[in-house]
Amino acid sequence: MFGREKEMDLGLSAATGRPDPVPGSEPAAAAGPGEPYVPGRAALALFTLAVLAAGAFMFITVEGNAVDDPVKQAQRGEIATNDPLSLVREANLTRALRTLAGEIDEGGYIDSFRLAPTTINAIVVQPSGQRETVTINVAFETTSTDAGTGEGEGLQPSDIDPTAPERIIRVANRKFDLRPQNFDYMVANEPFDEGDESSWTAFWKLPLKDNDISAAADGTDVRPLGTPDAKTRAETKAAQEAASRAQREAAERSQCISRAETPEQIQRCLP
Repeated sequence: MFGREKEMDLGLSAATGRPDPVPGSEPAAAAGPGEPYVPGRAALALFTLAVLAAGAFMFITVEGNAVDDPVKQAQRGEIATNDPLSLVREANLTRALRTLAGEIDEGGYIDSFRLAPTTINAIVVQPSGQRETVTINVAFETTSTDAGTGEGEGLQPSDIDPTAPERIIRVANRKFDLRPQNFDYMVANEPFDEGDESSWTAFWKLPLKDNDISAAADGTDVRPLGTPDAKTRAETKAAQEAASRAQREAAERSQCISRAETPEQIQRCLP
Protein backbone atom coordinates (compact mmCIF):
# COMPACT_ATOMS: atom_id res chain seq x y z
CA MET A 1 0.00 0.00 0.00
CA PHE A 2 2.82 2.38 0.86
CA GLY A 3 4.41 1.77 -2.55
CA ARG A 4 1.12 2.48 -4.34
CA GLU A 5 0.74 5.78 -2.53
CA LYS A 6 4.32 6.68 -3.45
CA GLU A 7 3.60 5.85 -7.08
CA MET A 8 0.50 8.06 -7.03
CA ASP A 9 2.43 10.91 -5.40
CA LEU A 10 5.03 10.83 -8.15
CA GLY A 11 2.29 10.99 -10.82
CA LEU A 12 3.35 7.73 -12.42
CA SER A 13 1.14 6.05 -14.89
CA ALA A 14 -0.06 2.75 -13.67
CA ALA A 15 0.11 1.37 -17.15
CA THR A 16 3.52 2.58 -18.28
CA GLY A 17 5.33 3.62 -15.16
CA ARG A 18 6.09 6.97 -16.73
CA PRO A 19 5.08 10.38 -15.31
CA ASP A 20 1.64 11.60 -16.33
CA PRO A 21 1.65 14.72 -18.53
CA VAL A 22 0.95 18.06 -16.83
CA PRO A 23 -2.66 19.10 -17.55
CA GLY A 24 -2.83 21.52 -20.50
CA SER A 25 0.60 20.54 -21.85
CA GLU A 26 -0.60 17.80 -24.15
CA PRO A 27 0.14 18.44 -27.85
CA ALA A 28 -2.90 19.50 -29.84
CA ALA A 29 -4.52 16.62 -31.57
CA ALA A 30 -4.93 16.81 -35.29
CA ALA A 31 -8.36 17.96 -36.25
CA GLY A 32 -10.58 15.17 -37.41
CA PRO A 33 -13.01 15.38 -40.28
CA GLY A 34 -15.53 18.17 -39.67
CA GLU A 35 -13.69 19.50 -36.58
CA PRO A 36 -12.43 23.18 -36.49
CA TYR A 37 -8.69 23.77 -36.71
CA VAL A 38 -7.21 25.19 -33.53
CA PRO A 39 -4.03 27.21 -34.30
CA GLY A 40 -0.94 26.53 -32.32
CA ARG A 41 1.15 29.04 -30.45
CA ALA A 42 3.52 29.65 -33.39
CA ALA A 43 0.66 30.50 -35.77
CA LEU A 44 -0.90 32.80 -33.18
CA ALA A 45 2.43 34.59 -32.65
CA LEU A 46 2.90 35.09 -36.39
CA PHE A 47 -0.61 36.49 -36.70
CA THR A 48 0.01 38.92 -33.83
CA LEU A 49 3.27 40.10 -35.40
CA ALA A 50 1.53 40.65 -38.73
CA VAL A 51 -1.18 42.76 -37.09
CA LEU A 52 1.41 44.84 -35.21
CA ALA A 53 3.46 45.34 -38.37
CA ALA A 54 0.41 46.47 -40.33
CA GLY A 55 -0.52 48.90 -37.55
CA ALA A 56 3.03 50.29 -37.44
CA PHE A 57 3.05 50.75 -41.22
CA MET A 58 -0.25 52.61 -41.14
CA PHE A 59 1.01 54.82 -38.29
CA ILE A 60 4.22 55.65 -40.15
CA THR A 61 2.27 56.39 -43.33
CA VAL A 62 -0.16 58.70 -41.53
CA GLU A 63 2.67 60.46 -39.71
CA GLY A 64 4.60 60.85 -42.95
CA ASN A 65 1.60 62.35 -44.69
CA ALA A 66 1.10 64.78 -41.81
CA VAL A 67 4.73 65.86 -41.97
CA ASP A 68 4.54 66.53 -45.72
CA ASP A 69 1.06 68.07 -45.73
CA PRO A 70 1.52 71.80 -46.52
CA VAL A 71 -1.63 72.75 -44.59
CA LYS A 72 -0.33 70.94 -41.48
CA GLN A 73 3.06 72.57 -41.98
CA ALA A 74 1.39 75.98 -42.11
CA GLN A 75 -0.56 75.21 -38.94
CA ARG A 76 2.69 74.29 -37.19
CA GLY A 77 4.29 77.55 -38.31
CA GLU A 78 6.86 75.80 -40.50
CA ILE A 79 6.32 77.89 -43.66
CA ALA A 80 8.35 81.10 -43.57
CA THR A 81 8.19 84.05 -45.96
CA ASN A 82 10.91 82.73 -48.29
CA ASP A 83 9.97 79.06 -47.94
CA PRO A 84 9.37 77.22 -51.25
CA LEU A 85 5.73 76.71 -50.20
CA SER A 86 5.14 80.37 -49.31
CA LEU A 87 2.39 82.11 -51.28
CA VAL A 88 4.65 85.14 -51.51
CA ARG A 89 6.84 83.26 -53.99
CA GLU A 90 6.19 84.17 -57.62
CA ALA A 91 5.29 80.67 -58.85
CA ASN A 92 2.91 80.02 -55.95
CA LEU A 93 1.25 83.42 -56.20
CA THR A 94 0.79 82.94 -59.94
CA ARG A 95 -1.02 79.68 -59.29
CA ALA A 96 -3.07 81.21 -56.48
CA LEU A 97 -4.18 84.08 -58.73
CA ARG A 98 -5.34 81.56 -61.33
CA THR A 99 -7.28 79.80 -58.60
CA LEU A 100 -8.82 83.10 -57.51
CA ALA A 101 -9.75 83.97 -61.10
CA GLY A 102 -11.74 80.74 -61.21
CA GLU A 103 -13.84 82.00 -58.29
CA ILE A 104 -14.86 85.24 -60.04
CA ASP A 105 -17.59 85.28 -62.66
CA GLU A 106 -17.07 87.36 -65.79
CA GLY A 107 -17.78 90.97 -64.92
CA GLY A 108 -16.86 90.56 -61.25
CA TYR A 109 -13.86 92.09 -59.52
CA ILE A 110 -11.64 91.97 -56.43
CA ASP A 111 -12.67 94.45 -53.74
CA SER A 112 -9.76 93.67 -51.41
CA PHE A 113 -6.72 91.39 -51.55
CA ARG A 114 -4.58 90.39 -48.57
CA LEU A 115 -1.48 88.23 -49.04
CA ALA A 116 0.37 86.39 -46.24
CA PRO A 117 2.93 83.57 -46.58
CA THR A 118 0.33 80.88 -45.88
CA THR A 119 -3.02 82.48 -46.74
CA ILE A 120 -4.70 84.72 -49.28
CA ASN A 121 -7.90 86.48 -48.23
CA ALA A 122 -9.85 88.26 -50.94
CA ILE A 123 -13.26 89.87 -51.08
CA VAL A 124 -14.73 89.49 -54.54
CA VAL A 125 -17.85 91.08 -55.92
CA GLN A 126 -19.75 89.03 -58.47
CA PRO A 127 -21.62 90.67 -61.39
CA SER A 128 -24.84 90.18 -59.43
CA GLY A 129 -23.48 92.37 -56.63
CA GLN A 130 -22.96 89.46 -54.26
CA ARG A 131 -19.82 89.87 -52.12
CA GLU A 132 -17.86 86.79 -51.11
CA THR A 133 -14.84 86.27 -48.90
CA VAL A 134 -12.54 83.81 -50.67
CA THR A 135 -9.67 82.18 -48.76
CA ILE A 136 -6.86 80.27 -50.47
CA ASN A 137 -4.44 78.16 -48.42
CA VAL A 138 -0.97 76.82 -49.25
CA ALA A 139 -2.51 73.72 -50.83
CA PHE A 140 -4.44 76.06 -53.19
CA GLU A 141 -7.71 74.94 -51.65
CA THR A 142 -10.45 77.57 -51.52
CA THR A 143 -13.25 78.32 -49.10
CA SER A 144 -15.92 80.94 -49.71
CA THR A 145 -18.35 82.68 -47.37
CA ASP A 146 -21.06 85.25 -47.99
CA ALA A 147 -20.11 88.88 -47.30
CA GLY A 148 -23.26 90.76 -48.22
CA THR A 149 -23.55 92.87 -51.35
CA GLY A 150 -21.45 95.57 -53.00
CA GLU A 151 -20.97 97.63 -56.10
CA GLY A 152 -18.29 99.71 -57.75
CA GLU A 153 -14.97 98.85 -59.33
CA GLY A 154 -11.89 96.95 -58.25
CA LEU A 155 -8.97 94.85 -59.38
CA GLN A 156 -8.81 91.87 -61.67
CA PRO A 157 -6.45 88.97 -60.85
CA SER A 158 -4.44 90.01 -63.92
CA ASP A 159 -3.86 93.45 -62.31
CA ILE A 160 -1.84 91.85 -59.52
CA ASP A 161 1.82 91.37 -60.43
CA PRO A 162 3.00 88.03 -58.96
CA THR A 163 6.64 89.17 -59.10
CA ALA A 164 6.00 92.23 -56.92
CA PRO A 165 5.77 90.76 -53.37
CA GLU A 166 9.17 89.06 -53.47
CA ARG A 167 10.72 92.22 -54.91
CA ILE A 168 9.14 94.39 -52.20
CA ILE A 169 10.36 92.14 -49.39
CA ARG A 170 13.85 92.00 -50.86
CA VAL A 171 14.14 95.77 -51.31
CA ALA A 172 12.62 96.50 -47.88
CA ASN A 173 15.25 94.28 -46.31
CA ARG A 174 18.06 96.05 -48.12
CA LYS A 175 16.85 99.65 -47.73
CA PHE A 176 15.07 99.61 -44.37
CA ASP A 177 16.39 96.46 -42.63
CA LEU A 178 12.92 94.94 -42.51
CA ARG A 179 13.70 91.23 -42.17
CA PRO A 180 11.82 88.64 -44.27
CA GLN A 181 11.29 86.43 -41.20
CA ASN A 182 9.32 89.27 -39.59
CA PHE A 183 7.09 89.92 -42.60
CA ASP A 184 3.38 89.80 -41.71
CA TYR A 185 1.21 90.54 -44.77
CA MET A 186 0.63 92.95 -47.64
CA VAL A 187 -2.44 94.41 -49.32
CA ALA A 188 -3.04 95.23 -52.97
CA ASN A 189 -4.70 98.62 -53.32
CA GLU A 190 -6.88 99.66 -56.23
CA PRO A 191 -6.19 103.09 -57.83
CA PHE A 192 -7.57 106.05 -55.86
CA ASP A 193 -8.12 108.28 -58.89
CA GLU A 194 -8.63 107.69 -62.57
CA GLY A 195 -5.27 107.42 -64.28
CA ASP A 196 -3.53 106.14 -61.13
CA GLU A 197 -2.11 102.65 -60.87
CA SER A 198 -2.69 100.02 -58.22
CA SER A 199 -0.17 99.77 -55.39
CA TRP A 200 0.92 97.67 -52.41
CA THR A 201 1.02 98.32 -48.68
CA ALA A 202 3.13 95.87 -46.66
CA PHE A 203 3.50 95.31 -42.91
CA TRP A 204 6.11 93.64 -40.69
CA LYS A 205 5.65 92.30 -37.15
CA LEU A 206 9.00 93.72 -36.05
CA PRO A 207 10.25 96.33 -35.41
CA LEU A 208 7.29 97.78 -33.55
CA LYS A 209 7.77 101.20 -35.21
CA ASP A 210 8.46 102.12 -38.84
CA ASN A 211 7.39 98.63 -39.89
CA ASP A 212 5.18 99.45 -42.88
CA ILE A 213 5.92 100.50 -46.43
CA SER A 214 4.27 101.33 -49.74
CA ALA A 215 5.30 100.22 -53.20
CA ALA A 216 4.19 100.48 -56.81
CA ALA A 217 2.12 97.75 -58.43
CA ASP A 218 5.24 96.12 -59.91
CA GLY A 219 7.10 96.14 -56.60
CA THR A 220 9.28 99.16 -57.39
CA ASP A 221 9.31 102.54 -55.60
CA VAL A 222 9.53 100.91 -52.17
CA ARG A 223 9.23 103.70 -49.58
CA PRO A 224 7.96 104.36 -46.04
CA LEU A 225 4.19 104.37 -45.76
CA GLY A 226 2.78 107.89 -46.03
CA THR A 227 5.52 109.30 -48.26
CA PRO A 228 4.63 110.45 -51.80
CA ASP A 229 4.87 107.95 -54.61
CA ALA A 230 7.19 108.36 -57.59
CA LYS A 231 4.54 110.05 -59.73
CA THR A 232 3.73 112.61 -57.05
CA ARG A 233 7.42 113.24 -56.35
CA ALA A 234 8.05 113.83 -60.06
CA GLU A 235 5.12 116.24 -60.30
CA THR A 236 6.28 118.09 -57.19
CA LYS A 237 9.82 118.34 -58.51
CA ALA A 238 8.59 119.65 -61.87
CA ALA A 239 6.43 122.28 -60.14
CA GLN A 240 9.36 123.38 -57.96
CA GLU A 241 11.65 123.66 -60.97
CA ALA A 242 9.01 125.68 -62.86
CA ALA A 243 8.60 128.04 -59.90
CA SER A 244 12.37 128.50 -59.61
CA ARG A 245 12.61 129.19 -63.31
CA ALA A 246 9.82 131.77 -63.14
CA GLN A 247 11.52 133.52 -60.20
CA ARG A 248 14.82 133.57 -62.04
CA GLU A 249 13.25 135.01 -65.20
CA ALA A 250 11.41 137.67 -63.17
CA ALA A 251 14.64 138.75 -61.50
CA GLU A 252 16.40 139.00 -64.85
CA ARG A 253 13.58 141.15 -66.29
CA SER A 254 13.68 143.40 -63.26
CA GLN A 255 17.42 143.97 -63.68
CA CYS A 256 16.99 144.57 -67.40
CA ILE A 257 14.31 147.16 -66.82
CA SER A 258 16.37 148.90 -64.15
CA ARG A 259 19.20 149.37 -66.64
CA ALA A 260 16.98 150.52 -69.50
CA GLU A 261 17.10 154.18 -70.44
CA THR A 262 14.54 154.31 -73.23
CA PRO A 263 11.11 152.87 -73.86
CA GLU A 264 12.57 150.69 -76.59
CA GLN A 265 15.08 149.16 -74.17
CA ILE A 266 12.32 148.49 -71.62
CA GLN A 267 10.27 146.81 -74.32
CA ARG A 268 13.14 144.48 -75.10
CA CYS A 269 13.24 143.40 -71.44
CA LEU A 270 9.66 142.15 -71.57
CA PRO A 271 8.83 138.58 -72.80
